[in-house]
Amino acid sequence: LTVTSGSRIPVHLPLARSILINAGSNHKFDQSVLYGTPLDDFGIFDDNKDAIGNVRIVGSAIDIGAVESGISLLPNNDGIIPILIEGSSGLTFFSQMTILDNHHDAMNSGAGNYSDVVIEVAVVDTSSLATDVLSLTVSSPLTLLSNSVMKNGAAIATIDSSQAGRLRITLSDTAGEIPTKADITALLQSLTYASTNRAQDQERYVKVAVSVTNSISHSTSLERTIYLKPVN
Repeated sequence: LTVTSGSRIPVHLPLARSILINAGSNHKFDQSVLYGTPLDDFGIFDDNKDAIGNVRIVGSAIDIGAVESGISLLPNNDGIIPILIEGSSGLTFFSQMTILDNHHDAMNSGAGNYSDVVIEVAVVDTSSLATDVLSLTVSSPLTLLSNSVMKNGAAIATIDSSQAGRLRITLSDTAGEIPTKADITALLQSLTYASTNRAQDQERYVKVAVSVTNSISHSTSLERTIYLKPVN
């Protein structure tokens, strides 16, 4: 077990691939939330969160213990469908997204280490992938150099955009800089979509999916719908 910092009570976070992960009872958790009764074997509070304050159920089932492991994405948007005019510059479609991952957040003295985490972005509608462009628009302290995301002169991620309508970002600390929670959050918030199609004369809706897989094979995903307005 590894000691978990930032908790509201003394707790331990299960090790990677622990048998405690996804081994609890969602039914017992639901009953506890419904009737406001304590659930001592899971150590939850009355606010539907774990001992650290993160989402209580991540994955197929609640974890045994007071802390939920796994990974989740929070869109934190207002629910309004963003509008993009065909041929215009890229639209940032998840500008307020945040990520929760107890396993990676506990590393690097609480600043997080997201090395070996993979972000995958894909246009769900495959009818016009050749004109769908996914990219990043990072800002300081992050920069783009060829197919790498740089921080302090060292690569913290590689970018693969070889497939139309898809983007794959693999984070790594092998170059000497650690990709922190702040860094992966900045990357998620800088994802952009653009369409180079200027010939289409009908409006359409484009759905983009973002998925993140962490180093212990936990994954989560979110989708965002974009309204594509024709130029004709």
